[in-house]
Amino acid sequence: MNKLDQVMPFVNTIKKRAQDTNNKAAQHDLEPYLKETGYLAPECYRQAIMNGWGHKYKGMYEICVTHFPDDDTVKELYNKIAIICSTP
Repeated sequence: MNKLDQVMPFVNTIKKRAQDTNNKAAQHDLEPYLKETGYLAPECYRQAIMNGWGHKYKGMYEICVTHFPDDDTVKELYNKIAIICSTP
């Protein structure tokens, strides 16, 4: 299982959290992230998952820090994503 497959359940939970809290700005940033991430080469996964892909979409770091600064649930999910991305 590649890193993208491992982190997507957590990313999808963040997406659901954005929907449940009616966080339109987070939903707006997550949409291109989710569309584009599936098309990246494996060597780009960590960078793309955590930091985004240039001007195309924001990464998990910016989305979580910007839209969920005080949300402990999202912080926990982000930490799980970061751990998965940091392992070879």
